[in-house]
Amino acid sequence: MVGKSKRVKRELLVNVVMEFLNHGFSFGGTSAHGYDCLGLVGRFAQRRGKYFPESFDDIDISNYKDVYLSDQNYIKIMVDFFSSFAEEIDTNFISVDDLLLIEQSNGQQFPAIYIGGCNAISSFIRSGVKIFRIDKDNAVKRAWRLCQQKQ
Repeated sequence: MVGKSKRVKRELLVNVVMEFLNHGFSFGGTSAHGYDCLGLVGRFAQRRGKYFPESFDDIDISNYKDVYLSDQNYIKIMVDFFSSFAEEIDTNFISVDDLLLIEQSNGQQFPAIYIGGCNAISSFIRSGVKIFRIDKDNAVKRAWRLCQQKQ
């Protein structure tokens, strides 16, 4: 019985991944018309039944692009946002559905959702929504455990 439950959970995860995979990139995007990395992790988390608020302080989807392009502290703002609703966890103990801050070898940082097997999903400017491997070129810098959506 335990094996069947695990298989069903995996199938549900795969189904949600397939809903998002290969959609395009759009700054501020939160729909099949295009996602940015923050919009994608928010919608993905919500689709998986996790709590992910629509805004933080004065930042929401309508002005996120402006903050991202103009504020050198956008990573700190994003970290503060994630920490306001999710529990930060040790990066050595991530599990499926955890919210990640990835740092690429070039220093670029972006949010992603862990989907298991050293893989995560995010949205990229040049390629849209893709699964990528967590490795030395895409390292987990910080991680948060998301709570279940409030009923």
